[in-house]
Amino acid sequence: MSSPAEAYGTFEPSNPQQQRGNRWKKAIYSTGGRVVGLAALLLIVVGGFLLFQSPSPSTANGTSTGNDVAVLTASERTFIDGVQPEKLREFLHAYASVPHTCGTEQDYQTAVYTAQQFAAFGLQAEIKEYYTLLSYPVHRRLAIVAPQQNALELNLTEASVPGDACTTDPNALPPFLAYSASGNVTASVVYANYGTQEDFECLASNNVTLKGKIALVRYGRNFRGLKVMAGEQYGVAGVLIYSDPQQDGFTQGPVYPEGIYRPKGSFQRGSLQYLSLASGDPLTPGWASVPGAPYLKYEDVKTIPHVPALPLSYEQADLILRSLGGQKAPATWQGGLTYPGGYRLGDDEALVLNLDVVMDNKVGPIWDVIGTIEGAVEPDQQVLIGNHRDAWVCGAVDPSSGSAVMLEIARGLGELLQQGWKPRRSIVLGSWDGEEYGLLGSTEFAEERAEQLKKEAVAYINVDNVVGPLVLASGTPSIAKFLEDTAKVVPPNTFFGKDSDRNEPGNSLYDQWVAQTQRHRSKIYGVYDGTLAPDHLIQFMGSGSDFTAFYQHLGVISANLGFTLNGAVYGTYHSNMDSLMYMETLGDPNYETHASMAQWWGLLTMRLASDVVVPFDFTTYALVMQEDLAGLEQQLADMNRSVNFTELHAAIARFGANADQFHAHVKQFEATTNSSDEALLRHWNEKLVLLERHLITEAGLPHRPWYKHVIFGPGFYEGYMGAAFPGISDCVAFRDDSAAVQTHVDEVARIVDGAAAYLVASRLETQSISQQEREEEERGGRRSIMMPLSTPTGSSGGRRDVHSDPSTLADGAEAYGTFQDRAAVATSRKTRVPLKLWRFLGAAALLVFAASYMLLQSWPQPSSGHVRGINSSQEPVIAAPEAVTKVEFQEEETETLSHKHADEKLSKLEKKFLKNVDTPQIRAYHAAYASVPHPAGSAQDYATALYTAEQFESFGINAEIIEYYPLLSLPLHRRVAIVSPLDAARELNLTEATVPGDACTSNEDALPPYLGYSDSGNVTAPVVYVNFATPADFQWLKASNVTLEGKIALVRYGGNFRGLKVMLAEQHGMAGVLIYSDPMEDGYAQGPYNSISGGDPLTPGFPSLPGEPYLSTEDCKTIPHIPTLPLSYGQARFILESLGGKKAPNSWQGALELGNGGYYVGDDDATVLNLDVAMDNSIGPIWDVIGTIEGSEEPDQMVLIGNHRDAWVCGAVDPSSGSAVMLEIARGLGELLKDGWKPRRTLVIAS
Repeated sequence: MSSPAEAYGTFEPSNPQQQRGNRWKKAIYSTGGRVVGLAALLLIVVGGFLLFQSPSPSTANGTSTGNDVAVLTASERTFIDGVQPEKLREFLHAYASVPHTCGTEQDYQTAVYTAQQFAAFGLQAEIKEYYTLLSYPVHRRLAIVAPQQNALELNLTEASVPGDACTTDPNALPPFLAYSASGNVTASVVYANYGTQEDFECLASNNVTLKGKIALVRYGRNFRGLKVMAGEQYGVAGVLIYSDPQQDGFTQGPVYPEGIYRPKGSFQRGSLQYLSLASGDPLTPGWASVPGAPYLKYEDVKTIPHVPALPLSYEQADLILRSLGGQKAPATWQGGLTYPGGYRLGDDEALVLNLDVVMDNKVGPIWDVIGTIEGAVEPDQQVLIGNHRDAWVCGAVDPSSGSAVMLEIARGLGELLQQGWKPRRSIVLGSWDGEEYGLLGSTEFAEERAEQLKKEAVAYINVDNVVGPLVLASGTPSIAKFLEDTAKVVPPNTFFGKDSDRNEPGNSLYDQWVAQTQRHRSKIYGVYDGTLAPDHLIQFMGSGSDFTAFYQHLGVISANLGFTLNGAVYGTYHSNMDSLMYMETLGDPNYETHASMAQWWGLLTMRLASDVVVPFDFTTYALVMQEDLAGLEQQLADMNRSVNFTELHAAIARFGANADQFHAHVKQFEATTNSSDEALLRHWNEKLVLLERHLITEAGLPHRPWYKHVIFGPGFYEGYMGAAFPGISDCVAFRDDSAAVQTHVDEVARIVDGAAAYLVASRLETQSISQQEREEEERGGRRSIMMPLSTPTGSSGGRRDVHSDPSTLADGAEAYGTFQDRAAVATSRKTRVPLKLWRFLGAAALLVFAASYMLLQSWPQPSSGHVRGINSSQEPVIAAPEAVTKVEFQEEETETLSHKHADEKLSKLEKKFLKNVDTPQIRAYHAAYASVPHPAGSAQDYATALYTAEQFESFGINAEIIEYYPLLSLPLHRRVAIVSPLDAARELNLTEATVPGDACTSNEDALPPYLGYSDSGNVTAPVVYVNFATPADFQWLKASNVTLEGKIALVRYGGNFRGLKVMLAEQHGMAGVLIYSDPMEDGYAQGPYNSISGGDPLTPGFPSLPGEPYLSTEDCKTIPHIPTLPLSYGQARFILESLGGKKAPNSWQGALELGNGGYYVGDDDATVLNLDVAMDNSIGPIWDVIGTIEGSEEPDQMVLIGNHRDAWVCGAVDPSSGSAVMLEIARGLGELLKDGWKPRRTLVIAS
């Protein structure tokens, strides 16, 4: 996979089963690459010229708006007829032949495959990487431990099916529940039915003890994560979730492999994320999981459980249920298993289980694949379609059926592109990763591009499962008619075969859909089923798939399409039996349903992208709102809540009237064919697209602010199922008082009224509304749960999340990779820095290098046999090249070096190397590094990495940039103040002084003085002077009865490493540390406890790569857990002069002349400080640059030289002097390489 890896990025391991090698980003930076690129550019230019000589109907001049939805255009007919079931089978096998859980190597391989296919079809392809919380099982045990006669180890291995390769694949992860906490619990078990809020409430009201127990619940009714959430709220210590045969097993029909339902040995895996609170990475709610973003601490996350949980098959659950005693469960709690006394609650506490779970919950990479077809007329308007790619095991149905269909759509669109067709608007295909864990990939994509999508997204159409003959769809009222109208021109689904009379009658897919829905609704006898009036074909938008972030969070019009075998979840859902064998024997043997979905989904995409007027209709929206509001009004009345809905009803009525008026105008406009008023067309389309955005609240719903749509959302305690007016529904669920309900109802009325006004606003008024909204945002009038990523005013420099024009990266970014989306790289460095010193430093360093390195390169390894390059006296020789074209070492051309006196003679090459040292060139290199601040992980630091790699390449040295993700540390807020005694009270100045003429001292990008890896904290306490803070210093204070615990230590640099000063202070219970530079010593710096270990504090002993196990900062023993700051001696003087108590020993006296007669300890507790520090200690990227010259004879033996590149500020001395010298060495070696020289051993130059 070398070529795909270079094209799209490389796999970064997160599989807990094994350790994997580093990811080394290869640089493709050659003349050949430039030639190929130029040729490709010429082809594009010529091809584009020819293409646009014959524009397709959708891109021709003029604005023909007449679209007959019942008639297929020529391009649409070509697409429909071109769908090939055999290609769908090929694509499905490519995805579903192996397990590919998110974040694993197999998952990455499916990403590369998808990108390759997109590119082969003529689409632009990109792999987008995010770093989210992932979850894998390490150890699982469940046993009945009491009573003794029932003691039994339960079998947690999933059953296999003869002939089904997926059920025996050794790469499959065992059954588990993602985001379960680790834990070992021994407790009695309680049966809690479906684990709904009502079920736990019922148990509690019947005096069944829940606290500390293990809850056994069955799948159904609500999302699995919400079962655990409800259990945690009632104090349970662990949860077991099993698949009862009443839901999807033998009571429904024959089980797999004979039938479609779940056999007894099948486990349903799944995520335990609390999906009704938020989707996406639990560690980054509301913002994207990209390097440099702030991540919540795992312990602080509110959207995943903190108790252990496991899934069970009903075969294993049966062993528990049959042993339960206590009260008989209610009749509605009885399942599909039969026992003499029925299902019991277990409230007698006789049955005790041991549940032991160890999980690897850590941050790791996932990979979205984005395919793009740029629009010809409105390229800034995007029609998005998507399907997730990750699976719990092989996932032939979920999700690979949808993945295969999306590839077939891409192939069909690619064929049209080759024929000259172009969509009016851009089409974006999203192959999402991490959906199974909590809609990770789609949510991170939507959060990262939120502002762009709010402006440019026309619609999002999602597909998850394609199995069976029954049509399913959910969507917004605004897209409902379009879904139905398009289905009317799609051929009927011949699921049972082209000529089978078992197929649903009808002339179109729509006819079949209507017949199927009528049969279903006739069986539920008018029971509310969450479908949209007036047709009741389409369900409300809830959650549980990748439309969630687009619709519920951003307000993008969306739909979710699918097919099902039985009107419910298919029987092998989320098991190892969701396999190719299941699909090809039961799910869709002829791939006809796949073909129908490709035709319907593809046609929807084409029309959304090419219809001149976007095909949305808001005329039924008011009807849906009125119909579903009535039920909520009744529920609140039953709760004796006094709520006035008058304003909301009036707003809905206005919305309905304005929608009718608006669409009448649109129809009038459409009737005017060949209109040339593009501005008016844009006006109508903007309203049609953006109106849904006016139904979201930026503040979010009252009980869950990540969800923002006020008309539709998932039920809070259901998760999957959609609810109308979700905020009002939440008020019912949480039993809010009348005032709280009224506040939200009034807010909804205001939002609906605003949307109604937007419908009929003129173009000028629409622009005014948009300007008003922007001004509100600027004034802070809208709340958001997104955490700020930028530093406070005055300390913005050097942040890892710098945003600026990525085009400044030019070719270097393409060759070596980019600073994510945040690159801000200076392309010119004109600041002049005095460099007289470097003439001497450079010459000295190069002489040392020449005297040692050349010797190392030519000195052979010890050997008992003859080694070429050694003379008869076994003295080493330096070989010179015979010619550039023939690099072969001839003994007569060498100069012998004595082992003792190697420094007395230089070879010709060494002399040439030294002679070529160019002091002005060193100065230029030095200026390139030291003209700007470049702390580790910043955009400027990345710029220096690119610069170094480019220089290495220009010298003829192979260059690589290696990216690691260690713990980084940046200051957000710093304050030190003397608060007592009052006569000494003052704010200390923490801004470093400037020097006239020294540009670095006034550079606004410089970070302020701070101590890396300080903890955050706000401490007000007396201060104690602790000298150098060595063990002896603390010992003297303790012997002198000076209280240290809870105090702030003032210490001076010198005597020991700064991190060890803080470590010792912590060991003595101190609450904070200030370290100053006494004029007796010099300088300030920052760092961790590096006498314990070096490198990333979170990965001691292993590399900081995505997928590696990271320690939590709380568990890290090599960094402080108290706040610390550096001080200048100018500021330290104010503290030292106010200290009283004992006078410090003579050896503790520094060089400051203090008005109080010397340095005092401060043990009188009279001087009190406030130390307030807020740090951003988060994982982020750093970039090593590796230059390599391969050895000619012993290439596996490496000589390494290195210098660090990052600086606290500009770092002219530390480290840029060494960086500049190392570049000059690289240049000199490059000159020798041009002359034919090659080292004996490989030389590695590390920046």
